[in-house]
Amino acid sequence: PRPGGRGRRVRGRTRPRRVTRVEGALLAQSASEIVRRVHSGATSAAAECERAIEAAKRADLAGLNALVARHESKGDLLASADGAGRAAAERRHPARGRRGGALAGVVLAVADDVAELALPTTAGSRALAGYVSPFEATAVARVLDAGALILGKTNVAEFGIGRDTSTSAFGATRHPDGDGRDIGGASAGLAVAVAAGLVPAGLGVDAAGDLRVPAARCGVCAIKPTYGRVSRVGAFTHAPSLAVVGSVGRTVDDAALVLEVAAGRDPLDPTSADLRVVIRTASGPTDDGRPLRGIRIGRVAAAFAQAHTEVAAAAEAALVSLRDLGAEVRNVTLAAADLVEPTYRVISAVEAASALARYDGVRFGPRFEAGGVRALVERSRGERLSAVALDTVLLGTHLAGWPNGRADADTVLARAQAARARIAQRLVDHFKTLDLLVAPALLDELAPDAAPADRRAVDHADALMLAVNLAGLPAAVVPIGPTAVRRASLHFVGAHFAEATIVRAAAALERLAAAESRT
Repeated sequence: PRPGGRGRRVRGRTRPRRVTRVEGALLAQSASEIVRRVHSGATSAAAECERAIEAAKRADLAGLNALVARHESKGDLLASADGAGRAAAERRHPARGRRGGALAGVVLAVADDVAELALPTTAGSRALAGYVSPFEATAVARVLDAGALILGKTNVAEFGIGRDTSTSAFGATRHPDGDGRDIGGASAGLAVAVAAGLVPAGLGVDAAGDLRVPAARCGVCAIKPTYGRVSRVGAFTHAPSLAVVGSVGRTVDDAALVLEVAAGRDPLDPTSADLRVVIRTASGPTDDGRPLRGIRIGRVAAAFAQAHTEVAAAAEAALVSLRDLGAEVRNVTLAAADLVEPTYRVISAVEAASALARYDGVRFGPRFEAGGVRALVERSRGERLSAVALDTVLLGTHLAGWPNGRADADTVLARAQAARARIAQRLVDHFKTLDLLVAPALLDELAPDAAPADRRAVDHADALMLAVNLAGLPAAVVPIGPTAVRRASLHFVGAHFAEATIVRAAAALERLAAAESRT
């Protein structure tokens, strides 16, 4: 049985109001601070629910279109956290109270392509309009079991296809600064919800920098874990071999805390790793004020050279800070970087053709009155999938060689898979002598009216963003700006299952920046 209070769907509004970032206590508190206050009795899950709902109402008025479905009342929000069934209710209710779980009282947001029981999960597509999942994603179940609450579902590009949320059935999400600047990223709604102060953190899907790009553009943090670190059960994605469930947070610690709770072996996901989850660790040796002593960092020279002057300068200053914290920095070159984008395009298109085959009007969605199965499928897919999704499916079907039944080594897909293996191996080889790779997360920030060619060039000039997904490596972005007119963030990449090293370096840089801003 599904709990009551599914919430209502909030469609995007375009009222030209600039007051978008939510002020007050909710914005100031980190997830860790909320947990400490709940454990001590200084606040409660009910009080945090009220704050989140009020913040969401202000975001509605601002027309951010970050939340596409949410709970309207504290009662609905609290009831939904108990989930379905007596066992879940008995486990989750105590976790929200005093001396509760690791996320006691923390109100989170979940992207619309991650299944949750109490609200619709549509993956931004008309093909799933109104669909309420009969099961919840493993990652969602784990954060709820730890005492968290889910405010609502955030806007995503349709099935994660496209460079931004313009392909969503609910329209595009607006930047929280209210100036119309570009956000980018298929999971932009989650980054905006965190940046605007609606929630301190949340869960979403990253298949091509989908969490990292919008987080960097909104000035918040995001962590993409190693493929296999977090269960993919309940994630609606177009590219299963590329996508992972990751986190966005107001701080590195917020994102790491949520990810640590969500991660771990899941018997329902054969790709999940049976490894002990350690993401947040001690900061390292600090007797000399150098907590990153012994960390070897590779500076991706090409990304610094391609970045806008202001962005590159901010990233270079961050590298100086990392050196001051004890890290050793040396230049590196990414091999096979020119193969990254075409390889990603081929693999993601072919996987989309397979993954989206189920959305045919027979298995999902209300059926059209049509003359026969073929007409039903053609009308369902033609009218309920966006033009971008349809183009991707057609391209993927062609590239896989399915119409001709080809499955030999000469197909484009086979060559792309071979290129992927080469890219991944070259990237992994860096970690034989290095602990981290570092590059600017954003090469430039685009104007709202930038030409499509300009957008594409900026999005993909940095091969590292896509290569991380091809190789299944962990990565994180942490803000280091803004500069005079642009935001700047640093992109950290580590070896497989080295999330702890990434978080250690990113958090140290964040703490240093916070200390300098106070002086």
